[in-house]
Amino acid sequence: MCRCAQSKKYVAGLTPDKNKRRLQLEGVRQQRYATTHPFYWIAKILRNRGKRTSRKVEVDATFLEQLWNKQKGLCALTGQKMRLDIIEKVGWKFQKDRVSVDRIDSSQDYVPGNIQLILAGVNIAKNARSQEEFIEMCKAVAAHCQQRVI
Repeated sequence: MCRCAQSKKYVAGLTPDKNKRRLQLEGVRQQRYATTHPFYWIAKILRNRGKRTSRKVEVDATFLEQLWNKQKGLCALTGQKMRLDIIEKVGWKFQKDRVSVDRIDSSQDYVPGNIQLILAGVNIAKNARSQEEFIEMCKAVAAHCQQRVI
């Protein structure tokens, strides 16, 4: 029997009270680790996304932390400060100033050299565009808004 099947059999055999307590303890351990090692969770989210989308993920928590330090906690596209402490406060729900991992070329995988840390709101706006397309779009929006004001 594989380990996964053993785990499912164990969990299925627990009484509701014991299973509830097991889940509470697991949540506390995860929260404690996430507050001290947020890059671990970001890397875990990337790995899960990679499995879901069949994308190769060659970055880990150490790489992400080095990238964060290299960027000095600033968004690679806007230069604004990003938040990393949101894990312990509100979870991974959308916040425009939270850090988000972006693929510079969206057609390629999550590999070093194709990764940058940007604001979640900017990443949502960028979507599947290449960085050049996104910058051109931003320039067009800024130019149009400037013309309307004058």
